[in-house]
Amino acid sequence: MQGRTYRSFVIGRSLRLTKGTFSDGYASNLSRCVDMANLRLHGMKSHDCHVFMQKLIPIAFHEMLPESVWGALTEVSLLFQILCLTKLDVNKVQELEDTVPIIMCNLEKILPHSFFDSMEHLIVHLPYEAFFANETGQEENELTMNDTRIQQSIFNFSGRASGASKKRWLSGSERHIIETYILTNCEVVMPYYESFLNGLYERYNEGDPMIEEVVATQFKDWFKCRVRNELLKLHYWGPSTEVTTFQCYFVNGYSFHPERYSVGKSTFNCGVCVKSSSYTDTDSDFYGILEEVIQLDYPLIPNMQIVLFKCRWVDPVRGMKVHPRYHLVDVNFKKVYQKHEPFILAQQAVQVYYMEYPSMKRNKVNWQAVCKIKARRVIDDFQWTEVAYQEDETVPTPQFLTDKQDYQLHDPTGIQLVFDLHQEGVGTSCNVRTDSEDEPEEESFKEGDYEDEDDNNYD
Repeated sequence: MQGRTYRSFVIGRSLRLTKGTFSDGYASNLSRCVDMANLRLHGMKSHDCHVFMQKLIPIAFHEMLPESVWGALTEVSLLFQILCLTKLDVNKVQELEDTVPIIMCNLEKILPHSFFDSMEHLIVHLPYEAFFANETGQEENELTMNDTRIQQSIFNFSGRASGASKKRWLSGSERHIIETYILTNCEVVMPYYESFLNGLYERYNEGDPMIEEVVATQFKDWFKCRVRNELLKLHYWGPSTEVTTFQCYFVNGYSFHPERYSVGKSTFNCGVCVKSSSYTDTDSDFYGILEEVIQLDYPLIPNMQIVLFKCRWVDPVRGMKVHPRYHLVDVNFKKVYQKHEPFILAQQAVQVYYMEYPSMKRNKVNWQAVCKIKARRVIDDFQWTEVAYQEDETVPTPQFLTDKQDYQLHDPTGIQLVFDLHQEGVGTSCNVRTDSEDEPEEESFKEGDYEDEDDNNYD
């Protein structure tokens, strides 16, 4: 497959990305905009353009374009992705203000001059405007959200189930894993858990895999022997073995559906992302597929419930890749996480969706790109409005290319443009050298080109 046939195939595969399934309410039906006969997109709404520009461009053209061209387009995509956040990082915005002229210069190296006009160059001012637009009122909103989340318990968290429900019984291993997980994530039990970990750190080095194994097998019994409070003893006995499962659950501004209820539907609502329990700057997020929504009841504690998500996780080492410069994440669900830790709290979940690469290469088979999405705003008890979850709050700032080789742009009229990206003041001015600077510039229009045929009527 060579030449035009190969390019048409890759372009067609790239356009099919818009026929992929997104989460509920995240994007409109982009498949109506795909013209496979002419290999083009048409009739896209403004929000469709934002989704395509911020999410799909880095995926669709990764295998189609050279690395330098794809990198320039990806930098523009990440630029708008950062600027469109609900909560902006001041350091990131200031860094973008310094790098956006370089991004525009990289685009000018690969796109014709006729593409650029005043509208394209207005991008240079966007970080400056975003900085002052989000400077006021952000600290107060962030404080309100964080304080409210700390005060809320993991039990009876504000979520809503929907659809038909079913009853089932937990197995012995499931019950033990669930009870240990709830105890290690319960705020009132946390002092006991920290005391137990301090004892383990005296025997094992921090980060030793044996620590997690000892916690999973011994912490529950150790907690039973140490606790004296009667209410905490009721936590030890755990939830009922009979649980309720649901087809849909709304939490954190997302609508989650288990995998078996998403088959054959036009939307994808079973992608889940959660941070590691020992999360540090060097650790990665966990990505998986939601398999079951489980509600547990505590028979010894009145009106006490908790909702868990049972997920199938990707191995964070063998089944995940992160782009070294742009921090784009790819996952492979053929490489499943071997540890049996399927449960998370419903309020810990962030929704994602996965998209296949339009590639013919073997190293891309079974690999999918991860796209985090913005949650809908949530109103709780009509007292406060929660700031929307943002997938980019913890994403590292991409390393924009600043060391590309300068291209010599030759103009048919004899004008030669030379750009030095490392000079002071780049982006605000450029040096233009012509072959004949002393010669006067000829007028590029003829007399009468701008005359209006009705000018004589104004005498």
